[in-house]
Amino acid sequence: MSALTVGHDPEQSWDGLVRFWEEMEWPEGSKVEIIEGIVTVSPAPAYRHNIIAERIQRRLYSVIPDAYHRGTHSAPPLLRHPR
Repeated sequence: MSALTVGHDPEQSWDGLVRFWEEMEWPEGSKVEIIEGIVTVSPAPAYRHNIIAERIQRRLYSVIPDAYHRGTHSAPPLLRHPR
């Protein structure tokens, strides 16, 4: 399933977009964003997606130095670290 864009008035102000975003009742678990002045609704990820993401996270944690787990270093989300 792909993202859904919600029609809007091009003359609508930022405050109007935010008010619309806050006042609507969006589907449970969906991600609602304002992207380039357009309200975009993405469905919640499927169960299989979450399982795959968890497996990747576990593998990454097994190879990332402990200092990164403790938050003493900042690192990009994916890091290639020389041995």
